[in-house]
Amino acid sequence: MNPAGKLDVEDPYSPSLGRESIKSSETEIPFANFNFPEGGLEAWEVCLGSFLLYFTSFGFQNAFGVFQAYYSNEMAGGPLASPWAISWIGSFQVFMTFFAGLLSSSLLDRMSVKVVVTAGTLIHVTSCMLLSISTTYWAVFLTQGLMQGVGIGILFAPALTCTSHYFNVRRGLALGIVASGSSLGGCCWPIALDRLIHHGPGFGWALRICGFIILAILAAVVPLMNQRLPRAVKRDSFFDWSAFKHTGYDLLLVSQFFVYLGLFFIYYYLPYLGSINGMSANAVFYLASASNGASFFGRILAGLIGDRLGRFNVLTIALLLSATIIYSTIAVVPQRDGQVTASLFVIASCYGLVTGAFFALQAATVVSLVTDVKRVGTWIGMLYGAISLPALFGPPIGSQIFQHHSFPDALAFAGSCVVVGAIFMVASRSTVSKKLWVAV
Repeated sequence: MNPAGKLDVEDPYSPSLGRESIKSSETEIPFANFNFPEGGLEAWEVCLGSFLLYFTSFGFQNAFGVFQAYYSNEMAGGPLASPWAISWIGSFQVFMTFFAGLLSSSLLDRMSVKVVVTAGTLIHVTSCMLLSISTTYWAVFLTQGLMQGVGIGILFAPALTCTSHYFNVRRGLALGIVASGSSLGGCCWPIALDRLIHHGPGFGWALRICGFIILAILAAVVPLMNQRLPRAVKRDSFFDWSAFKHTGYDLLLVSQFFVYLGLFFIYYYLPYLGSINGMSANAVFYLASASNGASFFGRILAGLIGDRLGRFNVLTIALLLSATIIYSTIAVVPQRDGQVTASLFVIASCYGLVTGAFFALQAATVVSLVTDVKRVGTWIGMLYGAISLPALFGPPIGSQIFQHHSFPDALAFAGSCVVVGAIFMVASRSTVSKKLWVAV
């Protein structure tokens, strides 16, 4: 027994138990009764590998605003399609990312993480190569929307699950560091694409060069990734239906559903808003970098603060601030020329900062609710599977409101969805503690 009176569960790599005995255990093991190293060489190697997984997966995906502007205004043969049709490419990519994340998270409870990461690497890199030679709408849709979405989805889930195997008290910080890889990637990839497309070999070779860089990084990541906690014994389902008996988890799913209906609208259409109001192509590319650069700091700070003030608390505040910034963007729409450029850079930076906090702590709230360490990957995957649909339909709905009504109406819709999501987040938190000033 430990000083707190809880039964210590031995490390799954302990010689007294052996790796396989704990991994084959059918006993439910709550997080509260499990020892976590909270650091050490192997733990930080996994954290580094997970950071790089986010850099090459979500980081690359965060540059879609750049692709949106390129497909709309800069392709040699004219626009690839209407803004509404182009938005479906990004939305479907996010949908496939989260849907594939559901599958890969469950696979992590059944097989080696190295196999999962290798499969995701091959799919992601191949999609970049095929995208480089795609010239029609449906070719781009299938390579970037479908194939690249699947590759990214397979890659990001191991980053969240494996990092959670090593940290409990410092989980917010660890996952914040991991999530910041997405922001750094979202800062670097748009700049790289800008230089390669406008000052280098052009769009085709820009994608090929990015593909080779991703391949080199992920080849170094595979040896760093390890699983520590026991895997689930039952292999007959990718779902843990008992999760839906947990009211807090159900409310969290509803919260994320509404959040993802509105959260990505700014990411997709802020560059487009700039391009139709006189911003140069270079400035549009750097707009995405500004947003993701600020998001890098938001994710790190959210991890640090979340471990002290409570992950649910910080996440709710981040959502309310995100909605406030979306509503504030309405005031920018009437502006023109230099005014709109300065305003959009301020909005992009502020929005990146607060949404970075949301992305950093999203998985941490799931881990706070899960009842069995062997089901961490499955519960996280089920969350991302549930939000795949609003991620698919959210931006196109906003696009339709924008085209048939006005940009302010679309922003009002997006902000209101995020507010509703924040309300359900508070309800989910209340299942853990109803006390307002408690760190949850």
